[in-house]
Amino acid sequence: MTNEAFINEIIAQYAKARTLTFGDAGYNIRRGKSHSIAGIAEDLFATLIAQKLKDKNLLFLVNKVFSVRIPGVKRAKSFQPDIAIVKNNVLTHIFEIKMDLGWNRNPKQYLIEKNNFIQQMKDHALKPWFHKTDEVPIEVSKNLAIQVVVLSGKNIGQKKLDRIQLDIEPLENIELYILSNGMHLNFYREEERKDVIIEHTEFDRLYQDTMTYLP
Repeated sequence: MTNEAFINEIIAQYAKARTLTFGDAGYNIRRGKSHSIAGIAEDLFATLIAQKLKDKNLLFLVNKVFSVRIPGVKRAKSFQPDIAIVKNNVLTHIFEIKMDLGWNRNPKQYLIEKNNFIQQMKDHALKPWFHKTDEVPIEVSKNLAIQVVVLSGKNIGQKKLDRIQLDIEPLENIELYILSNGMHLNFYREEERKDVIIEHTEFDRLYQDTMTYLP
C-alpha cells in the first residue's frame, strides 16, 4: 500500500461515514453526525505497517487489552493500545492513531502520563499479558515507545500544534508523526482534495522508526 493509497482510503471512509449504513428503505431517514471511522483507520494502518515490515513472525493486535502488575499497586493496570506489535513474546511497538489533534484539551498531560507509564514498565522490567486471553507474561522491549500517528494536522491551530511538538521533544518514549496537512481529510467538496498535502517525509520517518524499534 502506498502513502497515497492509505490517505485516499481514509478520505473515502470519511465520505462513506456520512451515509446511512442500511439506506433509508424508502423512508425519510437522515443522518446528522457521521459515523466514527477511528476503528477503520486502525485496521487500515495495521495493514499498512504489516506490509512495510513484511515479517510473518509479527503479531499485530488492534485494540487489544493488556494488563500489567505494578509494584505497590494491588490491582493490575489495564491499557489498550490502538495497535500493538508482539514478536517472540516481546512487546515491540505501541501505536496510538489519531484522526487529528483536536481530540484532547490537555494533550501535554496525556502524553506525559503515557511516557511515564512506558518508562515504568522498562524500569521495573514489568511483564504485561494479554487481558483475559493469555496469562503468559510477555517481555517489554527496551526500545519500546508510543508512536502517536496523526492522520491530519488540521482541526487545530498552528500555535497549539507547535506547543504539542515542543512538549513531546523531552519525552523519550513518545514519537509524533503528522501524515497530512493543508486540508483535513474529512472534506465535503471534491475540489478540496487538491489541497490535501501528504507528508511523505513523515511517512518515511514513521517507517524508519518502526523498523528501528524491532529487536
